[in-house]
Amino acid sequence: MINVQYPIATAVIFDDIVFPIHLESRHQIKQEIDIAIAWFSRWCNEERMVVRAKLLVSFWGLYLTYDQSMEGSV
Repeated sequence: MINVQYPIATAVIFDDIVFPIHLESRHQIKQEIDIAIAWFSRWCNEERMVVRAKLLVSFWGLYLTYDQSMEGSV
């Protein structure tokens, strides 16, 4: 378990492309990651499920999957 201090500027990564996000609270995580998934899907011409399965979210040096990011551990 990590203790994230908000606000935080971080990034969602897919196929070596970085999408910066800024979170004011943990309640924004899903919304911001879903925005990144939609953008990656359009930019890379990939299905959203493929993007979701392959993306990583950076939290202070930890690279978490979508599911790990959604858990209460962040």
